[in-house]
Amino acid sequence: MLLDAKDISNWELRNEINKVNVRWTILILTLPYLYTQFFIRHSIFSDFVNDSDFIYVTLVASVTVFFNFIYNVILFRIRKKGLFLHASMKYISMISDLAIVTLLLPPTGGSNSMFFLLYIIVLLSNGMRYGMRLAVVGILVFNCMYLFMLLLQFYPDTEISDLSSEVLKVIGIWITGLYIGYLARRFQFLHDEVDKYKNLLKKHLEQEKNGNSTI
Repeated sequence: MLLDAKDISNWELRNEINKVNVRWTILILTLPYLYTQFFIRHSIFSDFVNDSDFIYVTLVASVTVFFNFIYNVILFRIRKKGLFLHASMKYISMISDLAIVTLLLPPTGGSNSMFFLLYIIVLLSNGMRYGMRLAVVGILVFNCMYLFMLLLQFYPDTEISDLSSEVLKVIGIWITGLYIGYLARRFQFLHDEVDKYKNLLKKHLEQEKNGNSTI
């Protein structure tokens, strides 16, 4: 049976709630690691709290916590009142995640940051849930944000060092995102085909039943 608009909205609402939980999990896992690195770097507490990277990471973490809390409240209100989840919410959520990852890169190594992998997690998560359209939008947004980060990292130089490596990373993101989007679209197509045959079988069985009852 094909899903109606309300069913789709409820399914997307569950997806967004799961994404909120994933954000909380990533925060719980990454923030202690980052602050431990700051403690290791500084032996004097005053140097620790005056570290510009520490202040920057704390601000990014605070913004992320605030955004996730507000988004969580909005989703809870939508679910409690039985409202429809607006289609733009999933785009806003994904773009916000990509922006947070971009902000996290500069103080943790820039283009060499281990948190670059979070880009892949965000794109995989959204592409698998919502299909090709969101995957393509996510890839395009990633390109713009990552290029902006690289320009800031290497400014005032006019050339990006190890450009070939950065190009390969971007190509890898494109391949991964598009493939996941394709798999999601293929899965949806197969799901629709199964629903169609189930409806045909149900209709055939009802016809058989009605035909036997008239004999």
